Parts: sequence; structure tokens; C-alpha cells
Amino acid sequence: MEGKTIRQLKWDPDDTPKEKAIKLKDEGNLYFRAKNYSQAVVSYTMALKEELDHDDDLKSTLHQNRAAAHYHIKNYRSSLSDCVFARKFNPKNIKPIYRGAECSYELKKFDDCIKWCDMGLEIDSEDAKLRSLRSKAESEKKSHEKEKRKKEMVERKRNQTFGKIWSLIKAKGIEVQENEKMFFSLLENPANSQQKRVSISSQNDCELNWPVIFLYPEMGQTDFIEEFSENSIFSDHLNVMFSQSPDWDSQKMYNPSSIQIYYDNRKKGKLMKIDHQMTLMDALRKEGMIIQMGTPSFVLLKKITFIKLVSIRFNLNF
Repeated sequence: MEGKTIRQLKWDPDDTPKEKAIKLKDEGNLYFRAKNYSQAVVSYTMALKEELDHDDDLKSTLHQNRAAAHYHIKNYRSSLSDCVFARKFNPKNIKPIYRGAECSYELKKFDDCIKWCDMGLEIDSEDAKLRSLRSKAESEKKSHEKEKRKKEMVERKRNQTFGKIWSLIKAKGIEVQENEKMFFSLLENPANSQQKRVSISSQNDCELNWPVIFLYPEMGQTDFIEEFSENSIFSDHLNVMFSQSPDWDSQKMYNPSSIQIYYDNRKKGKLMKIDHQMTLMDALRKEGMIIQMGTPSFVLLKKITFIKLVSIRFNLNF
């Protein structure tokens, strides 16, 4: 029925700009009542394109109506812009003032919402809707500011922690591939959301715990150690990890005494041996040891077969 009424609107080529604008406004109102808000916006926009230089009331109404249509399709910024123009053409028109307050509230611009409410209350100090919305905005503003302060405090603390980690890494003579900014980014957003990051020990604020990867190229397997204290030795972890043979070692060839550990010397392009009794920190300070993506990695091979692997894939210094 609404669509039929719209189609039956009579358009006269001799209509004045104002008459055309009024018909387009009426068309927009019909679309609005039919909840076809996007088409209502089109009709109001066409009406505003007519020459209405001396009819501020009509221009205010058109902007007010278009603001309402925009609001219903959640175009809050466009709606707010129309509220500003509607009030410009008619400062006493309270409808766009209330709509402007609503848009500001939805956009979480609570100070602006309060200002819009105050403008409306100057016109009608007893307006219950404006009073209620102003009270809500005041409450949300306080909560928003409290949450903002909390986030800023967390961010400051995090940046201080990141800065201390970076300073400790440099002071210990450990080399990482990334610059400070990129390294901070890795700490904040690791490559794997489940992955642990280097952290300061809760027992000693000058000691670092690292996530470490053990690679077993012979078996195509990896182990991930979430927290490897820089002062722990490799044998401590190997003894725990290989107290029982892993599922992938059906022949039980891997045990602490049969394994040799290597790191990739990126400056010389070869794998270098690491003693089982060496601490992680000493390993990380080895020549050519460069940590990539915030996670040190080591290659573990069986002593009795590593020579065969060398001839195929590696240039080992042993």
C-alpha cells in the first residue's frame, strides 16, 4: 500500500523548486514509514538539491528527516552531520537536537552528547528524554574514562616491561634479528597466539625465561619449551623430556646420552655443537647465534647417525 501511494504521487513539470522538494519530502516520509530507510535518504537528498535558499524551516525539516533515516540504518556520523545542519537552519527545532544527542551517545562521544542535551534543555528544561539521556551519558563517560585510565596504566606497565626485557637482552650480549620496535611487536603479538614470549623471571628480575624450540630433523619432529630459564642447563630439560621415549621414537633411539645439541651459526653458515652442561644464556651468547622471531631454536641429532646427516644436509663443526 505504501509503495502504491508513492507511485501515485503526481509530478508536475511546472512545479516550483519548493513544491518539488515538498513532494520529495512526502515521498521520503512514505519510505520512512515503510521502514525503507535507505530509499528515504535518497528522497530527502533529492529534495535538498532543490533551490530552497529562503526556506530555512523546510531545509531544517529535510535535514532532520534525513538524520532520522540515517540513524535507523546506523549511519550515526551522517545522521549527526544532518542534525548540525537542521539546527543551523532552525535553532529552536528540538528534534534534531535530541537526535544529535542520540548519535553522539552511539558514537561514544559522551561529552558531545551532554552538550546536545544541554542545548535541548535550554529550550525545554523539563524534557524527560533529554534529562534521561544526559544522565546515561554522564554515567557512561565516567565508566569510559575509568576504563581508559586502566588501559593506559596496563600499556605503560607493559611498555616498561618490554623496555626492561630489551635492555636485559642487550646487556647480556644476546643478539636478536629484529630491531627494538619489531621485537616489541613480537612480544605484543607473537607469530602464534598460543606461543609464549620471553619474560622476566618472577624469582629474579634480572633473569629471563625464553620460549625454546628443539628441532629433530632426522624425525621431522619439534618440541616447544614454554619457559627455559637462561640459567638452566640443557641436560636438565633433556633428562625430563626423555625420561620416557616419545611416541615418535618407536625404536627408542633418543635419550639424553645419545643426543647431540647444535645451534645454527648464522654468520658462518654452519651448525655448532653445544655441551649438555651449558646454560641457555651461554648458548645464546655464542658467536653467530641470532634469535629469530623471539624464539631461540636448537637442532638435536643422534650422535651415532649425525655424520650421515652431515654428509647429506649440514656442514657441522665437531
